Amino acid sequence: MKVYYISPHFDDAIGSCGGRIHSDLVNGTDVYLITIFSKVTAPFSDYAISLHNYWKLSDPFNDRKNENVEACKSLGIKTINLEYEDAIYRKKDNIYLYPNDGDIFKKIAPDDSLLLEKIYINFKKRFSKDYKYYFPMSIGNHVDHCIANIIGRKLKRDGYNILFYSDFSYEDFTSNRKEKKEIFYLTEENIKAKINAVSKYKSQIFMIFGSIEKIEEYYRNKLNKEEIYYE
Repeated sequence: MKVYYISPHFDDAIGSCGGRIHSDLVNGTDVYLITIFSKVTAPFSDYAISLHNYWKLSDPFNDRKNENVEACKSLGIKTINLEYEDAIYRKKDNIYLYPNDGDIFKKIAPDDSLLLEKIYINFKKRFSKDYKYYFPMSIGNHVDHCIANIIGRKLKRDGYNILFYSDFSYEDFTSNRKEKKEIFYLTEENIKAKINAVSKYKSQIFMIFGSIEKIEEYYRNKLNKEEIYYE
């Protein structure tokens, strides 16, 4: 059996579902990680440059991609990069669509509607209805997560077997969700595998956790379970 976890950016699916991914692998499932927005394009906006500096990227074109390779290798899963531009690089007529945090967590830019439809059509051409797919709930409202969520819902209406996962680092937004859900409690082995994989995303550790030591605290004390939604 094949299962595909859809990640807007490199760290999203493993940070959210790393325990379930490990469980799937232990149970003999063939697991793939699909990263949608894996493409970096120059020239960079001031906003993108500030994030690169914050993440301490020496090579913006390859550092995060290489981190993802190491994270997936640690779990033993296969990777597919769809190579669409991350929101921080997208522009129209040389004007950046999302020049700051306020824009990237607000709403999808009208000029991204064609991109959304393109990804949706290409996904249908490339991936079969025979398998299971996990898409993000877009909790937190990051535009790339929202685009991925809309595509997942469109595919679900088309008859694909689609489930939705709670996006990690935004779990404080989940308390009022009304959708039917399943709570997957992590075993000790699930937690260890997840922590090890997440630790490979070195550029994101300080921003999300504060330090590498706090990754274990986060997943053991705050997020020792994973939520999967059916609607």
